[in-house]
Amino acid sequence: MQIAILGGGHGSHAAAADLALAGHEVRWWRRDAAALAPVVEAGNTLVLKDRDGAHEARVALATADIGAAVRGAELVVVPVPATAQLDIAAALAPHLADGQVVFLPPGTFGSYVMAQAVRAAGSRARVRWAETGTLPYLARKHGSREVNLSARAVRLPTGVWPARDADATIAVIRRAYASVHACGDALSGALMNAGPVIHPPLMVMNAARCSTSSAGTSTPRARSPRCARSPMRSTASASPCARPGATAPRTTRSPTTTRATAGCTATRIDSS
Repeated sequence: MQIAILGGGHGSHAAAADLALAGHEVRWWRRDAAALAPVVEAGNTLVLKDRDGAHEARVALATADIGAAVRGAELVVVPVPATAQLDIAAALAPHLADGQVVFLPPGTFGSYVMAQAVRAAGSRARVRWAETGTLPYLARKHGSREVNLSARAVRLPTGVWPARDADATIAVIRRAYASVHACGDALSGALMNAGPVIHPPLMVMNAARCSTSSAGTSTPRARSPRCARSPMRSTASASPCARPGATAPRTTRSPTTTRATAGCTATRIDSS
């Protein structure tokens, strides 16, 4: 299948490499031509690392021309933050064609936002939009053309806009991501995003304690070897760091579960 990948972050690197290795014709766009140069100079080749080792993945095209990437693509994958969606929608609008599927993993209500922005920019293409609550991967870039995948999603609830096109839209996306399944309309897909629940506590508990200097600027202070005292702690007994020798509380099971297998770690994402 002809697939366009839009964006230059961790998820876009992962999608470009992973889908190319799966045999799809991948055309990858990012606005920063200089950042793409190492990939182009290496023959449009990315390096994907996973539990099975390192793999060279050659995309059909790596370009800063969004029209060249999107033209003729059956599926357009946009794994970017919500803050980038309006800019990409404006750049994308003149190049969309009837029947294309635009998949936002994650969407964060982006299917509706981008659809409206594309229409406001003058596009009348009959495009189907879909979004899920998370990336299909746990991924991290290592350098200009290397990405590490520590997990692939096994179940991705996905909503579609307009909902009447859900069956046909999901069928297209599943040719690239078999883990995708329908969960209703785009609102249902957007509300599958657990990030607003999961991420803030992790950020708070991992933040270095800060002090204010005489100049009024905040400077990081060293944390203890185990953890820093949480600024959200209301009483001394509420934090496992409040007294020496305290035992950290048990954590609840998250949608991501990890198990050790044959000397390596295999991670399974289930967003249901």
